[in-house]
Amino acid sequence: VKTVEAGYRIKNPGLELLLSLYYTVWQDVSFLSNEYLQLENNNQTRAMVKGLNAIHQGVEVDGKLKLTEDFGVAAIFSFGKWLWQNDVEATLFNDNDQAVDTVNVYAQGLYVGGQPQLQMGFKAFATLFRHLDLYAEIIYYDKHFAQFDPAARQNILDRTQPYRLPATTLVNIGFQAPLYIGKHRATLFANFNNIFNQQYILKGEDGLGHDLQSFRGFWGFGRTFDIGFSLSLDEKKQ
Repeated sequence: VKTVEAGYRIKNPGLELLLSLYYTVWQDVSFLSNEYLQLENNNQTRAMVKGLNAIHQGVEVDGKLKLTEDFGVAAIFSFGKWLWQNDVEATLFNDNDQAVDTVNVYAQGLYVGGQPQLQMGFKAFATLFRHLDLYAEIIYYDKHFAQFDPAARQNILDRTQPYRLPATTLVNIGFQAPLYIGKHRATLFANFNNIFNQQYILKGEDGLGHDLQSFRGFWGFGRTFDIGFSLSLDEKKQ
């Protein structure tokens, strides 16, 4: 992995702003297909792909503005362009892990899947009664492509991009409250995720049609929450 990054940062008591640019070259990436494929002779096979190269480039912005002593806002933005750079040859293994054949995999120019390459978010945070910390955030995800399946990329004439997952927007809220047990500092916290129960696709693998009908993947979690309690035996009340 070779990478170059450049950035600019502003920091003062009321404002923090970070702008960064990146250019990363991934070389000789290897992976094994997730599932066994059925061949014409009823044998099962998996594909081992080696030697893939990819370029990830993009920009990220992260800002935080403190409007008053007890209230502030924050925002994030990231935009990337991640592309596979070459075609490779994949080795097919049967269900006894024996190499049985090789196939060409045509991946050059395809978007790298698995993560959204466009993210935008806004967050508001406040402190009530000088102790209770609250936050609410909204995050938008887009430009998220399915991971390509080697079995779906053996046609040199097929350069169609992998299935692009629908964009989604999630809203989360939470709080954190400091407590003391004796002289020891403790914290009670809770996070409520996807409070509007948005249905969205979390990740998956591209299919022969490069569409929703041939896509195989996983739905994201619906509305969830977690509540926790922490106790620090080292940190004591003065």
